[in-house]
Parts: sequence; C-alpha cells; structure tokens
Amino acid sequence: MEIRARTVTEAWPRILGRVIDFGDAKYIKGHSQWAIEMDEPIVTTLSNPLYDMIPPDFGWSESTLDRYAEQFMNPINEHGFAYTYGERIHMNNQVDNAVWMLRYDHNSRQAVINTWNVSIDQCAKYPPCMMSLDYKIYNNKLNTVVYFRSNDMYMAWPADLYGIIRLSEHIANRLDVGIGKVTVISNAPHIYFSLIQNAMQVAGIDRKEIEDRYQIICNDIYGIQEIEGAIP
Repeated sequence: MEIRARTVTEAWPRILGRVIDFGDAKYIKGHSQWAIEMDEPIVTTLSNPLYDMIPPDFGWSESTLDRYAEQFMNPINEHGFAYTYGERIHMNNQVDNAVWMLRYDHNSRQAVINTWNVSIDQCAKYPPCMMSLDYKIYNNKLNTVVYFRSNDMYMAWPADLYGIIRLSEHIANRLDVGIGKVTVISNAPHIYFSLIQNAMQVAGIDRKEIEDRYQIICNDIYGIQEIEGAIP
C-alpha cells in the first residue's frame, strides 16, 4: 500500500488510518501484547522530508527527538543495549563507505547500509526493526530508501523518521548535495492495541466511529482463541 505525502506530519495520520482500516488483530508473542497489523507493507514517500518533521500529536519533544537522532550518528553503544541503530549503521565504516561511493560516482547504486548482523540477529530476542538504508543521488539531491522488517506505526514511526532524515541530512552535507525524497518500506505495519484509541484520534476518526471501531476490534480479539496463555 502506497502513501505519498510532503512531510512526516502529513503522512502519519494517513498511515495510522490505513493500519486501522486494513489491519487485523494479532497476538505478538515477543511483546506479550495484541496489535492491529496489516498483512502487506506500507510504502511511504516524503517529497519534503525536512519540513514539519514532528507531528503535533506525537508525544516526543524536539529535544528528545534530537537526542534520539544523535544515536544514529554515534557508533558506540554507550548504555549496553542489545543494539543501537548508530552502532549498526556505523559498523564496518558503512557510512564513510557510502559517502565515498557516491562522491566517487554520483550514479552509484551501491551506497547501502545494513543494520542486520546475521551472526547475532538471526536468533536474537529483539533484533533491529530497521534493516537497511539505501542512498542514491538524483538531480543533485540525495534520495533515501529504508526497509523495516516490522514497524510500530504509532509509537516508533515518527521518531525513526526523525533519525533517518537527520542521518540523510548528514550524508547529504558531506556530499554537498541537497535532500531529496525519503521512502520508507514498513513491513508488518502495526499499532499496539493499548494505543489504538489514541491512534484513531490522530487519524481524525470521530468519537462515535472510534467507539464503533474499537468495539469491532475488541470483538475480533475476544473471538480469537487464547494463544499460549495470552489474555486479551
């Protein structure tokens, strides 16, 4: 499913509406939660990604998002997390190599950064959700394509986009080019059930429709047989 928008702020409510309209109830064992999840990716392309990067209904402040984006630039896992995006993005000098490839050849199709470490992530409990970032230059602007194997569209999508766009800005500045389009391929796009009503409000669904849809989702969940002790 494709969404084209100018900015994160414009795209986010539309994304949430798509998940609510087309998703199904699913129990996420690893997080011990129910979610509404679509069975196809959402592909979102932003034409002016540097503008309106923080949706007014998103719960993170600009200073918090700036700190989160700094993680994308930092190759050191300072707090001992299972992983950080910065640690994975910068492993094996991937950012420097991507910059070198595009500086040497503006038409290169090889400036790809991977965050998936097969030796660690294949059986990890919490592997990275963002798996790759692909950079190409068109008309002297840097285009970015990002792939997520799984994407929390309510809690994580705006924050991840903030970090992704800031990283693209950093790479573009090193290449002395502008920022072009940012495309995000969100596989398994989902919203956790505990936040579905918040997501409905952001999506612009009116109160009566929220109540009706919420009841339908509840009925879907309660109608599903319990899975390994899961309690809806």
